[in-house]
Amino acid sequence: MKSKILFWHIPKTGGAYTGGSLKRLALRSPSRFEFTRIGHEFCRYMNKDLIERDYPGFTWSDWDDCYKFTTARDPLQRVIGTYFWQEKWCPGSRGRKPKSESTHSWTTSVGRWEDWNETCAKYGIRDIKSFLDNYKALYYNDIHIQPDRLEEHNSIWIEYRWKSPEEPTKHWSKEQAADHHHTRAIQKSFWRQFTYPQWWFVCDDDKKILVDKVVKSKDIDRFLRAKFHLQFDQPVNRNAHDHSNDDYLLYTSKQNRKDIYEIYEDDYRIFDFDYN
Repeated sequence: MKSKILFWHIPKTGGAYTGGSLKRLALRSPSRFEFTRIGHEFCRYMNKDLIERDYPGFTWSDWDDCYKFTTARDPLQRVIGTYFWQEKWCPGSRGRKPKSESTHSWTTSVGRWEDWNETCAKYGIRDIKSFLDNYKALYYNDIHIQPDRLEEHNSIWIEYRWKSPEEPTKHWSKEQAADHHHTRAIQKSFWRQFTYPQWWFVCDDDKKILVDKVVKSKDIDRFLRAKFHLQFDQPVNRNAHDHSNDDYLLYTSKQNRKDIYEIYEDDYRIFDFDYN
């Protein structure tokens, strides 16, 4: 019997690596495994119609028939990793389109760079220390979304996330102008989803986990070997950066750790992470 696997991707938790590994497994053994990755656009929004629209091979009736899991990461590591991931886009090359990158990909990235630069300037962020010292204010002022706005936010995100904004012209209609505005807004806000509480992605309003298994990032390889007998004979792409293997506690102060715990207290509790 074919095993159905549904991987629910929480951003910045090792999801690209996990999804890539399972996709390779499904391609190698199509008669044994059927794999679906649900992208992190479905934040606290397990909506039947939108999932079936964006993932034509998946129907809601498959939900009870498949093995559902996700990955979660220590909140402090995830916040610090987000900073280094954003900084991986070298400021000196932000205005140049890499030869290997598509026009759409480049256009989307520019929006993310602009927003990140504006955010860093607003909060005086120059390095990882100033980022952590200002993170509490940044999160509550510019990132946090009230739960009653998430459905509207996600609907717009899903509709506009793959569009490439055209250059404005004086001949645009109101509809074209609105389309441009939404597209740019979504692209500029993309990195902020990296910092949403993880429970928003895989729990209901009562904070009950809706997947069968939550795998901590540090245990991904062990889990893939044990559950799916996956052998890593060839490297799978990881969204790594130059500081991926650093001891992240060395970057933090006691107040930084307290701030992160206050913001992500539910993540610490629900996914059983230690507060250092």
